Amino acid sequence: MSLPNPDCRPDVIRHRGQWVVRLHQRVDNGAWFAELDVQGERRRKRLCESYDTGIIGAELWVERHQERLRAEVLAKYAQAKFPIKQLGLADAPLRGA
Repeated sequence: MSLPNPDCRPDVIRHRGQWVVRLHQRVDNGAWFAELDVQGERRRKRLCESYDTGIIGAELWVERHQERLRAEVLAKYAQAKFPIKQLGLADAPLRGA
């Protein structure tokens, strides 16, 4: 959990800095909902009875799906970061060495 909401309660579950679950509170009626699979393109939303039940449900959901979530986050980082060899610098001599 991280990034406290205005009430200083955690509202995000992350893996390696990447959000995987986020709790939101609606402005119009104060209802809570969880946004699942935040790391992916297909985000799903689930209503929560309260903040407390939302956190418990989010933690249980992460426990059940942790293997898939870890793999997706690592795959996302692998696509986003460029190894030195891809930049054409792998064979370049080090300056100042």
